[in-house]
Amino acid sequence: MRGEFDDPADAQTLVFGADDLAWQDSPLYGRVTDCFAMIRPALSLTVLLLTSLHADWPQWRGPGRDGVVPNAKLPDSWPEGFVPAKVWESSAIPSDHYGGHGSPVIAGGRVFLTLVWHRDVPTNTRILTNRIYSDMGARTTNFSPELRAKFETDRLNLSPRLRGKALDEWIKTWMETNMDDKQKLMLDGWIQQRFKLGKTAIPLDDFDRIKPVVDKEFENVEALRAWVAAQTWSDPATADKVLAAVPNTKVAGKDAAVCFDLKDGKELWRFEAEGHAAGRVASVTPAVVVDKVYTVLSTKVYCFEAATGKVVWTAPVSTKRGIAFSPLVVDGLLIVDAGQLCALDAATGSLVWKNGEFKVGNGSPVPWKDLILCNAENRELMGIETATGTVRWKQPGGGASTPVVAGDVCLALGKAEGHNLSAFQLSKEGARPLWSKGFVARRYDASPVIHNGVAYHLGSNRHLCTDLQTGETKWEVERSSDLSSPLVAGDRLLVYENNGGFLAMIAADPAGHRILGRAKVGGLGCATPALHENLAVIRTKDRLVCYDLTQPVSTNPVP
Repeated sequence: MRGEFDDPADAQTLVFGADDLAWQDSPLYGRVTDCFAMIRPALSLTVLLLTSLHADWPQWRGPGRDGVVPNAKLPDSWPEGFVPAKVWESSAIPSDHYGGHGSPVIAGGRVFLTLVWHRDVPTNTRILTNRIYSDMGARTTNFSPELRAKFETDRLNLSPRLRGKALDEWIKTWMETNMDDKQKLMLDGWIQQRFKLGKTAIPLDDFDRIKPVVDKEFENVEALRAWVAAQTWSDPATADKVLAAVPNTKVAGKDAAVCFDLKDGKELWRFEAEGHAAGRVASVTPAVVVDKVYTVLSTKVYCFEAATGKVVWTAPVSTKRGIAFSPLVVDGLLIVDAGQLCALDAATGSLVWKNGEFKVGNGSPVPWKDLILCNAENRELMGIETATGTVRWKQPGGGASTPVVAGDVCLALGKAEGHNLSAFQLSKEGARPLWSKGFVARRYDASPVIHNGVAYHLGSNRHLCTDLQTGETKWEVERSSDLSSPLVAGDRLLVYENNGGFLAMIAADPAGHRILGRAKVGGLGCATPALHENLAVIRTKDRLVCYDLTQPVSTNPVP
């Protein structure tokens, strides 16, 4: 189709529909309108590309970076015990410590996933990694010296006759007596484990001795043994536990990207390059814009051809820490974490600006007019000028969650005390607080969603619905949703429960919390599904799986 339009609004109406209010609330709407104001002739290619963008799930949190699914074709509910039909599954793809938690995206009938692919390789050196340290039972606590001493004394003096339910009740009473609500929430499982291990648990003082060498590389096993022998352990058994915990392998990493056909799961291309181990934090979700794929892995920022996987350009990453900040393309710029917050020219990869003030964490940015909005790691929400990287304003917030914008209102989840869920009125002058809610939770990671002027937070082990303008709570229930960010599909909310084991469908209705069904999918609890019409591409612990959310497994068996 070719044609000319006397009014850019005519082209806009042709592509999106005159009364597509959901799209008009999207952060991309204003930018698309500005583009139409600058071009009038022969829009056939533009119309095609924008129609595809509107229909796909091309980046973190979808086309508007707001969790809104533009083209969902789902049933009104799922029956009890619903298991969706499996359309296809990929070959093995690691996750968590070996592949992170990045989410898949869908664009142009293809599925894309990028990851730092870790593997164990033999080595003469020995490294007591942070993962090993954690697996041995180490945790960060905010115990006072007095509580720490009491905890250890009571653990060592537990009667071996105290078992089963009696021990569970004793532990519960101990926590109620000695710990505050936040400590109980954060450390409940760890406290129970140490009491149940009794005298066999590694003493906390011994963990203090181990901590300085976490992630230190010993030249060989003899060097590790010499260090162990030189320590004065509170429990002599700790020495053998340390030596047994450190393997004769080390974790190596490579940068990887894979592309599959959405229809049948056929692998269309795969890219691999040397990288380094970056750990589970390396969890970037790629962004597909027109015919390019953008991502950040262990050593480089990458731009690939979407059709072939050919590298168009790369830019260096100046850190060895894992990166989870998912890239955003806006106004011709690629906003990334490349060791610090940077804007690169999306066409060439050249540096346009960098910002050392913003402490980059796991939260990803969203655009609003001439700003990007993002949670900083240091408990702040920031508005940063897209063109220059200058911080225009700050508000309490911060953390791993991605903000969401509807019109001129920003909703953000954060770690700042008393500001765990906050709404702000945005303007050229700054961000005016509308309301804030505080609550105690283990995690403040699941990004919120907005639907019809209502704010939903489906995370932090709760489902919370509030009025977007006033903050009035409509309903709040305790649910087993924690890390994964929810989606809005029509008048339904989709969110993982039970650490990704189930995908719950919930009515997006401020009148009450109603479960419309749960689909058993076995998803990776930290990732987010990518939806296209009736298909959900879900990352599991060891592969990608595409489900048909309209069909039960019995009607479409997989060989």
